[in-house]
Amino acid sequence: MAKVKKLRTVCCILLLSVLLTACVITAAGAVVSVVAEVATLPLKILGLAVDALIP
Repeated sequence: MAKVKKLRTVCCILLLSVLLTACVITAAGAVVSVVAEVATLPLKILGLAVDALIP
């Protein structure tokens, strides 16, 4: 009986660890995407300014 309880606890901890890892990876991916978009924003603005000045 004690072995079953210990096995169940280990399985639950393993499952929760996998699920939380997936959440952290998803959040990190979203942050990287936002940073990449923010980094390209000044270049887009500069391109628009150049297009406006040079007909």
